[in-house]
Amino acid sequence: MTRHDTPSIRRSSFESTLTRRAGLAAILGGALFALLPVVEDAVGSLLPVAPAAMTTSLPEVTSFLLLLGGLYGVFLRYTDGTAGPATAGILAVAIGLLALAAGSVAEPFTGGARTPTSPDGLAILIGYFAVLGGGIPLGITLPRASTVTRLASVLLVAALPVALVGSWILEVTVGSGVSTELSWAVLGTPLGVAFVLLGVQLVNGRPKPRNRSSNA
Repeated sequence: MTRHDTPSIRRSSFESTLTRRAGLAAILGGALFALLPVVEDAVGSLLPVAPAAMTTSLPEVTSFLLLLGGLYGVFLRYTDGTAGPATAGILAVAIGLLALAAGSVAEPFTGGARTPTSPDGLAILIGYFAVLGGGIPLGITLPRASTVTRLASVLLVAALPVALVGSWILEVTVGSGVSTELSWAVLGTPLGVAFVLLGVQLVNGRPKPRNRSSNA
């Protein structure tokens, strides 16, 4: 080992630690995202005097920011930082998560119900489809070295079709009486579970499928 190797080793160790912490964020954020209606009800019960919009936005913003942290770990582990489908997908998901967070933060201050045409509702709608749309190229290009990443890839690619088709089926079969939990099972659960699986893979600390130093 030469003295020139030391900065590279330190950078690799720091990046490995950062990736594992991002993995924990992905696990927590994905689980929270998948269970948002349940968590929102729990927060509302714990804070009965708080405005409903606040008890809704608090777990939402928390999950979006945790997912953003987890996404950074995915970027570190699975991309080389150059332009490509994976990087484009990660960028779309990141922008979508920021839009979702902005919409949720704005909701308590809008004074009205969240609708597709209200500022907060529009931000959330755009952000939601940006996240699901960005998940498709990301899922297609993820390395499938393990069962965990293969399943995560399938869920990322399927999240948007499942949301669209599932919502249509629920509308036709159940109608307006569909529960929030059942609706979210097709709208949010696939993406949330995908991030949990990616987080598990990041925490496991598997070797990268690339070599950054070769590009330096």
